[in-house]
Amino acid sequence: MNLSWTIEVERWAYRRPFTIARTRLTHAANLRATVTDGTFVGRGECEPHESDMQIVEHTESHGREFLRDHGSRLDRQRLAALMPCSPLRNAIDCALWDLEAKQNQTSVAALLDIELPPSLPITGTVSLGPAANMVDEAISVSAESSIIKIKLGGLIDEDARRIEAVRAAVSDKIFIVDANEGWSLAGLSQIAPVLAANGVAMIEQPLKRNADFHIADAKVSVSLCADESITDRQSLKRLPKGYDTINIKLDKTGGLTEALALISAARDRGLDYMVGSNGGTSIAAAPAYLLAANARFADIDSPMMLADDIAGGMQFAEGHVFAPTSALWGA
Repeated sequence: MNLSWTIEVERWAYRRPFTIARTRLTHAANLRATVTDGTFVGRGECEPHESDMQIVEHTESHGREFLRDHGSRLDRQRLAALMPCSPLRNAIDCALWDLEAKQNQTSVAALLDIELPPSLPITGTVSLGPAANMVDEAISVSAESSIIKIKLGGLIDEDARRIEAVRAAVSDKIFIVDANEGWSLAGLSQIAPVLAANGVAMIEQPLKRNADFHIADAKVSVSLCADESITDRQSLKRLPKGYDTINIKLDKTGGLTEALALISAARDRGLDYMVGSNGGTSIAAAPAYLLAANARFADIDSPMMLADDIAGGMQFAEGHVFAPTSALWGA
């Protein structure tokens, strides 16, 4: 079977500027991989870097070179042998899954014997900023989300005021806090009681990756989730004690194939998991939805954060995201 590939970069504006501990974003830069066997077409999408267009353009160039050399007879096993985990591998891997489902006149969920729920509670994101701005954004986000992820990671006293202000304004939602590596161990210990008192269910990546070896020493009562500290099964072997949940993102695992293996390995270690997403359209969110069917949280709101989504994209309504249609991906 001879396959033909295209690689292209697209920039999608966010509905509102998106700020986290390390950067402020106005656009998502996504790489789309499209494969065809002459009859059926498969698509996959990734975000090579959240803010550095040079890395995005380099990834595009590398992807074209790789597919020129290896793409005509590529399959998922050969892809994993030839390319390390990366966002680029994710886009290619997901395109191959999409193509296989179409060739077999079935869905990726059926190929994997996964029963997709018709909808999942959606996690909406509030970006880091002045407390008053975060309150306004939280009120807006709460109207369309069941769970709210609040970006923190600044000075501890200011972060405490932010979470208290947002909780005072939004009293009926589950809260997750994502510090994006923004705190120290001492800072985590200091703010943890405030987060617990304000009903925060989980803290994502409070400490810097490779500097969280003693995270268990913080002895916080709130669940701790590894994000930047976890990529694939190899990184799971090095995960420090103290985390009880991991955030699985397809761009980090290098595709759906490795993500499924990571879920199995995490469960063997007694770890729960959530499913996250980087910036992207519904082409990126659709395979993440499949992973999220049995996840603790589904943080796959990236299409909802865009000013526009791809035609035929996933539907978001009444605090839920609905399963992708057969025309979009994987069916």
